[in-house]
Order: sequence, then C-alpha cells, then structure tokens
Amino acid sequence: MKITTILLLFFIQITSVFAQPGQGWTAINTGNSDSYLDVHIVSQNEAWIVGTGGVVLKSNGYIDLFNKENITDLDSSYIFRSFLSLGGDKRIIAGGTNIAVNIVGGNVVNPNRVSAFLSNDAGGNWTAFNGTGVTSTNRWMSDLARRGATQIWAPGYFYNPTQKVYLCRILYSPDLGTNWIQHPTIIDKKMNKMVFLTDEVGLICADAGTVIRTVNGGGAWTQVSTMTNQELTDIVKINETTAIAVGRNGTIVKTVNGGETWNSLLSNTTKHLFSVDFVNSNEGYIAGQSGTLLYTQDGGNTWTSNNLPTTQDLNAITVTKSENDSYAAIVVGNNGTAFWTQIAKVSVAETNQNDVEVYPNPVEKVLHLNITSNENFTVSILSHLGTEMLSTANQTSINVSSLPSGTYYVQISTPKGIQRSRFVKM
Repeated sequence: MKITTILLLFFIQITSVFAQPGQGWTAINTGNSDSYLDVHIVSQNEAWIVGTGGVVLKSNGYIDLFNKENITDLDSSYIFRSFLSLGGDKRIIAGGTNIAVNIVGGNVVNPNRVSAFLSNDAGGNWTAFNGTGVTSTNRWMSDLARRGATQIWAPGYFYNPTQKVYLCRILYSPDLGTNWIQHPTIIDKKMNKMVFLTDEVGLICADAGTVIRTVNGGGAWTQVSTMTNQELTDIVKINETTAIAVGRNGTIVKTVNGGETWNSLLSNTTKHLFSVDFVNSNEGYIAGQSGTLLYTQDGGNTWTSNNLPTTQDLNAITVTKSENDSYAAIVVGNNGTAFWTQIAKVSVAETNQNDVEVYPNPVEKVLHLNITSNENFTVSILSHLGTEMLSTANQTSINVSSLPSGTYYVQISTPKGIQRSRFVKM
C-alpha cells in the first residue's frame, strides 16, 4: 500500500522542501465535549489544552495523545482561558468561574472570581490563587503574558450587569505568579489577549478595535485605536516592533511601530477570527469561526484559506517556533474539537519525486520498506515533531515495536536525495 508523504516533493537546488501548510491536519480524540480556549506546546513531549468546565488536558508523551488532569477537584464552574509555561518546571493556568454574579444594593456580592493555579513541578501539583490581588472590578483573567525574567501580566475584566459597562483592570505578578498586584488604571473595555514586544512595550487587544498600550514596562497604559470598531480577540508578536491582531468579522490589523499606529489587512473572510500565532517572521496561522483556518507566508500581508473539516469554532492555535526546521501546530475549539499537524522542512541538494512504499500500515511490530537501490542508504524513524526515534542503514525491515502508539515518519536518505512517508504505530 502506497502512503502519501506529507512532503510536497520536487526537484530544487539547496532549498526547503515542505508540506503544503493547511493540509494534513489530523483530528485529536480528546474524549471530552468541553470547549477549549487555549493550547500551548511546551516541548515535543508536553502540550496543554485548557477550557470550560475546568478542563485541563496534558499530552501523554506525544502531542496527539492527551490525558485529563484533575486540578480543580472536578469543579465545573471554572473556565480556564490561558496557559503559560514559565521556564523550567513552572507552569501557570488562569481564568475565572461562571458562578452567577449577584448585585445587592448596587454592590457585587462575593466578587473574587479570578482563578490562577501555579505548578512548580511541570504540572504534577498545583496551588490555587483564587481572587489573589483582585477587587470587585475583575471577574476574569483573560490571558497571561511574560515580561522579563520574573514578571507575569494579565488583563482582567468584569461586566457590571446593572450599569451595563465593563470595569477592567490589569494585574501583574512580580514573582512569576506567587503574588499579584492590581494596576490602578481602570479600562472601560473588555480586554482579551496580551503580548510584550519588549520589556518596555506591551499591547493588549480589546473591544471596539482598541489596543491598550504601555511604553514604560507597564507603568502607564493608554488606549490606541486600530481604525476598526470590531472586537480584537488575539494578538501575536512578530518582532520587537511588529505585531498582528485579529478579531470579529474577518478583522486583521498590523503594526510595525510598536503599536503606535495600525493598518488593516485583507482576510478575504467575514468569519470571526479568534486566534493567531506565527512560526517565524513570515509564516503564520489564524483560527476562527466554523473551522476557519488561514495561512500566510509573507508576514501576514496576504492570507490563504485552508478551512478544517469541522463546523465548530476554533478558539486557539499554537505553533512551535522555527526558522528552518520542522514545526508542529495544534488548533482547538468548541465541543472537544482539536487538530494537529506537522510541517516538515528538509534542506537537500536533490529530491526524488517518488514516494516510499511502506507496509503494513498501521504497523504493530515490523515496518517494511519497498526500496530498490544499489547505493547505500540510511533510514530514520521520526516523531511528528521531527525528532529521530530510531535509525539504521541499508535495512528494509525495521522493528518499531518499542515505539509508543502514534503517527511517525520514515525518512530514507540516499546520495540522490531524501524521501519520506507517514505511518501509524499501533
């Protein structure tokens, strides 16, 4: 049985050969019907998904295998909106609760809704910081952003149903999540995602086409218009002066001067856009409403649609950062929706146009390769992140029984070039 390689192979001289982005996405069976709101890849063996119902999922060695973590004693009132790896073994999850807010005599009853959980052992154990450093003007932490070596910043918001206005504050931790302080500035718009371009310049995307901006490391925050009235739902750093934000009704805006001014980009869609992430300065993805998936190769100036086979909203997308190597991406959404893909890049002098026939597929013990060559060759078994798991030379039968279940790639290298095919280990 011939397996279609994930690489779009063609003959070129010393350049990159890569799979067509947006193709080859595989559904992840997470076993949950919760809506996922954030996803983060820490390493090739560790990824996290968080969302409604207090759901927290951690990958089991491979990105396409996730287990449910019990952090909140199965309290379904929690809604987690952001996960952040703080380096080493420190991890933090933040959000709020969906417990109804009661207004008595114009005052908020039991207002401390913000919830953050901190782990110092890569998620083995978690400590709760419920309502820490928060007053009645906050109900949610909507995101987490790292600033410098020791600080975490988080936009927070609370909707006052009596006055029908957002009363929002910005929180920060000077010690990587142990203690929290509320910034005195009050923002009158719902704040969503946040990013620091430098230690001095920080940006928060918000309602009504507004970006909340600091140019002095969080000392003062001001509101900047992006020349749109659409809610901006996510923002990503491209470099120290450039960022892209996305929002409702197909909105994409870009700054090249640290958020001082913004220009609109054409998305060719009216779907709501919820999440954006970039592999490098050129390649990026946007996820959105009803399976919307957009891809760019020119820094966000133009976008190509590669919608996924789902009608569910896609709320968050993450990619591993890479300039030259393989990278992985995970996108998650409502009702347990999750997909992953790997885009593999290889620099070669010459690439054969023929795929490699591998069998059986799926395989349990021994994988056979249909190779007819009079020249020496090497065989590498790669994980879906490009990590070499096994290697051999001049062998057409490889024992893969020691590999965990999952998707892998077999790479054959000869003096004439490189070939790859994908297979599934049972």
